[in-house]
Amino acid sequence: MEIHFGFLVAIGVVIFVAIWMTEARAQHMLRQWAAGLGVELVSAKRCWLWRGPYAWRSTKNQYVYAVVVRDTTGQVLRGHVRLGGFFFGMMTNKVDHTWE
Repeated sequence: MEIHFGFLVAIGVVIFVAIWMTEARAQHMLRQWAAGLGVELVSAKRCWLWRGPYAWRSTKNQYVYAVVVRDTTGQVLRGHVRLGGFFFGMMTNKVDHTWE
């Protein structure tokens, strides 16, 4: 059975685009979450290994970020944001947050 190089490239492109679109969606969801709370998103770092308070309450299809935000009074808040639903991951618009 012969696998054509073009087919492998096409599969690679599809995987790359899917990952890129999911990352872009996560960034958009974070910005919308911050705007909905009326805070400025100072930083957001994806939690790859340790997911903070969501360590045992999230799936691999959910994204968890350690965030730093600034509210309208200038107070800085730190916490974690979980994006996506338990079963359908990033295909849902669910966003949860926990402050430290």
